[in-house]
Amino acid sequence: MSVRRHLRHSAALAVSLLLFGTACGAASTPDGSGGDGEHQRGFTTLCHAEAQSGAVSTFPFAEKMRVINEHLDAKLKDEHVRTLHREKLPQEPLAYQGDMLRRRASANGVKPCPMAGLIDFLGGLSTTAHGADDCQTACIKRHEGTDVPNLETSCTEGCGG
Repeated sequence: MSVRRHLRHSAALAVSLLLFGTACGAASTPDGSGGDGEHQRGFTTLCHAEAQSGAVSTFPFAEKMRVINEHLDAKLKDEHVRTLHREKLPQEPLAYQGDMLRRRASANGVKPCPMAGLIDFLGGLSTTAHGADDCQTACIKRHEGTDVPNLETSCTEGCGG
């Protein structure tokens, strides 16, 4: 199977796991942002779950999402953020989920949000012909400014290289 075809196949499965692999409550403001940063720790956990779980170097994408979701099941305690992740994001079209997460995280003082970048990348795989180089570039870009050790090597491994 070609790298591009494998990336698309893995991405489709990973997106399914991201969207449907998880479940919970209601938000404190109509837009679910919390409004005053009260959910900052939860958004930090969600936004940095790929790195915190050690999944940056994990491939294929379905396995990456399994590791991330297990991490979030154990570490994401904020009920409002859990609801966003498990209920509200999956109800949105995939093309808008990354932006939605990015906006809500930003409203709670969390920038950058690498998970939003991962959602954008995985969502785009079904419509864009990405190769391993594109995957590595997107991985490095979404983790810029974070403290992922051996970022370039981890991203290469996490993209099947």
